[in-house]
Amino acid sequence: MPKIPKARAVSFSNLDKVFFPRTGFTKGEMIKYYLDVSAYLLPHLRKRPVTLIRFPDGVDGEKFYEKNAPRFTPGWVKTCQVRRRHEDGSINYILIDNAATLAWCANIAALELHPFLHRVPHLDRPTHVVFDFDPGEGSDMLTCAAAAFRVKDSPRSRVPRDSSSMFRSMSTWATRRRRPSPRPWPSCWSGATRT
Repeated sequence: MPKIPKARAVSFSNLDKVFFPRTGFTKGEMIKYYLDVSAYLLPHLRKRPVTLIRFPDGVDGEKFYEKNAPRFTPGWVKTCQVRRRHEDGSINYILIDNAATLAWCANIAALELHPFLHRVPHLDRPTHVVFDFDPGEGSDMLTCAAAAFRVKDSPRSRVPRDSSSMFRSMSTWATRRRRPSPRPWPSCWSGATRT
């Protein structure tokens, strides 16, 4: 019989605080949304160190990146030490492996979650490759979409699994093969050209 995880008591505060002023969407509604989509979101976050982008005063206020788990992080939140690449020391990243941690992140106004492309403990083995298409001077989102399709439709492409579009850029994700390829990854990049 599978072991049922013990429920966590997560404390919430200021549930009526407005995070999205245009619509009046509150912190409480954000927490509920994260919980409602947790079954779909958690498989993409599990075992991946996460950088949080926090908006304590909502999307119209100041934001800041938080890599290190804050000092007030509850003891039940899993973390992972990752060595810094260009200086001494390490960063203690949060691992969002369950709905309680996801809800806790929403409560501290982490409205953007940026997971690693690697899973713990294999931080040297990415499971995905992301192509970011940001329109530069003289281009627009249609140009970015055309470039994304060129990468996707390249004969050497590994068929991107997901695409997401933001307001100012577009990302295409490609899942890496589990077995090593005779060609270095990502070989599909050679099929992309500047448009």
